[in-house]
Amino acid sequence: MEEPVSIHILGQTILVKTPQGEDVVRRVASHLEERIDEVRRAGVTADSLRLLLYAAFQMADENLRAEDERSRLETAVDEASSRMLEIVKLDEG
Repeated sequence: MEEPVSIHILGQTILVKTPQGEDVVRRVASHLEERIDEVRRAGVTADSLRLLLYAAFQMADENLRAEDERSRLETAVDEASSRMLEIVKLDEG
């Protein structure tokens, strides 16, 4: 059963209900707070919404780059597997 998890971000309390569990919710909230702190340390002075948007944009960019890298690695593994299969076929033949 999904129990709501209370988290605090930028002075706001948010109830999150997810099948992921409390540990995952707290880990995500902690990561978001760290990113907000990074934005602040970079000298961005803005209201809470803008800080959150800057942090969310950075996290989305990071996620897209990771997806691109994962896709590139999957392609490289597929290509290497195909080459290895051809080598095995040549040895058998």
